[in-house]
Amino acid sequence: THQGREFQVWTLDTVQAYKPENRSVTQDVAWPWIQVSSFPNWMTIKSWYAGLTSSKSEITPELISLADSLFANSKTTEAKIQKVHEFITDKIRYSSVSFRQAGYIPQSAIKSYTTRVGDCKDMSVLAQTLLKIVGVESNLVLVETRDESSAAWLPGLDFNHCILKTPR
Repeated sequence: THQGREFQVWTLDTVQAYKPENRSVTQDVAWPWIQVSSFPNWMTIKSWYAGLTSSKSEITPELISLADSLFANSKTTEAKIQKVHEFITDKIRYSSVSFRQAGYIPQSAIKSYTTRVGDCKDMSVLAQTLLKIVGVESNLVLVETRDESSAAWLPGLDFNHCILKTPR
């Protein structure tokens, strides 16, 4: 402890050199590692992200009109989810340019709809908004798709993709 702060030091002796082999695991798995996080739990991450994204799913007259046309013949929740999926995969062009806050903050649902362009976060927010119009609850889910991360052990911001969780 120094000036009211506690410090911890870890040492490791006789670490063997990493020798990559064909089809071997990545260095972060092969080497000893330690992970720390300043987030107390995953709920903190969820609340933080909900705060960043909640204003992006504003229901507008244009989106209500779109929802009315999309769901005109859809009676079940599953059919509505399928219609949203088809609309987004057919009509919204994927484009990701992550800079500044765009790595975390999606554009608004109406902007994704009017420009017909968005990344995974933008498309997820658009889908969430359309489903919300017809009373289908859903949640944005942040995921890590790279097979090189061991960050899932502790809460943190090591994610690179966003999907939408819907009811069955």
